[in-house]
Amino acid sequence: MDTLVRQSRFLHQLVLDRSTSETVGRVETAWMDPAVHRVLGFVCKPDGWGTRRSVFSLPQLHTLGESSIVLRSPSTGATLAQVQQLESLINLDVWSETGAFLGHLRDCIFDLRTGRIM
Repeated sequence: MDTLVRQSRFLHQLVLDRSTSETVGRVETAWMDPAVHRVLGFVCKPDGWGTRRSVFSLPQLHTLGESSIVLRSPSTGATLAQVQQLESLINLDVWSETGAFLGHLRDCIFDLRTGRIM
């Protein structure tokens, strides 16, 4: 498995539970800790109309394939309200030190082993 990956590589990928072979859902967004500049894991939305989300951390990754992700342990269920409290840097405004608007953060590269955002 590559150690440096783009956050966008995970988006919309199918997520499977290795122990049950069941579909968890598709990756919706990254879960980050902006204070320490790390990706902690990802949030999955269910296929279909469900509102319940699943959250998994980076250590739960077993395999990252071209079109799917396999988890070594079950994901954690979360409500939409709980997911909205998880932080992400994606889509936030970026400003210069002098106060000039530079744009929006659309993607990042991070280390899969540590979660450190490059």
